[in-house]
Amino acid sequence: MNDLLGDTNIFSNGEWPKLYVVNPRNGRWAAFDLLETGVGTGDFVSVTCIDIASQYACVPTLGVSPGDTLLAVYQDPSNHSDYAWISIKVSVGGAPVEQGSTTSFVDANGNDVDAYAIGDPIYVKVIDRSVAGAGTLPEAITIADNTYDFHPMPGEQPGTFITDPINISCSIGDTVTATYVDPSDTSDTSSDTVTIVSTELNVDSFYAGPNPFTDTVSFTYKGDGMATSFSVSVYDLSGHRVWQQEKANTISVPWDGRNSAGRKLANGGYIYVVMATDGTNTFTGKGTVFINR
Repeated sequence: MNDLLGDTNIFSNGEWPKLYVVNPRNGRWAAFDLLETGVGTGDFVSVTCIDIASQYACVPTLGVSPGDTLLAVYQDPSNHSDYAWISIKVSVGGAPVEQGSTTSFVDANGNDVDAYAIGDPIYVKVIDRSVAGAGTLPEAITIADNTYDFHPMPGEQPGTFITDPINISCSIGDTVTATYVDPSDTSDTSSDTVTIVSTELNVDSFYAGPNPFTDTVSFTYKGDGMATSFSVSVYDLSGHRVWQQEKANTISVPWDGRNSAGRKLANGGYIYVVMATDGTNTFTGKGTVFINR
């Protein structure tokens, strides 16, 4: 706050300089006395401290919750037109928020999904540590011009929220986008998009793309429906399995070109074997994928 620097006439009316901190969410405020750092320096620092996390009898409290924005306002006691202010957002631990929100479509247990079978209820999960402990976030997510509430997700870290089941009218092949706006900071937004597929799995062919790949390849299929189980095994050209993965309720499985121990594999060709099933229909495939870093 620049007005706290070089103000050598601050005592001209006999007032002790103060700084006022306000929590706009609930209107609570507290005053801080300022002490000059030296004779005639014009530089001042606060000499008291208010614990924003705890409350004590006869001590001012700002009633701070994660996600609140605090305002600090200074006014020159000798010149009321000379003032300055600064703000800071509070997250868990009282630290400034450094990471924005993330939004994802999930199942009822909070596991990420990249497709829903037509008619399935939709769930959206948001992780936003800046509003941890805020309770319900009303109308914080928008899907197709409709808004929905978030509730804290039981058993997860503070700042993890999930919607109630959402039922919307869709057709096979439609995509649905959910957009979250932090109610305490509208500049913090995040979104995710999901595809609506048939209830019955029907695979015409499997493929890996991009192929060759540099960073990540996705094993997926052409056809309809969503696999309740999709497994991929990757082998080197001598037939040794170097990596395998299985995902539930998905239409693709990603691979970053590392082996099961996490080490990068050499450039060249690798054989992949895939199997997708919806519990009734099962499809298998085989192909070659190339790493080219």
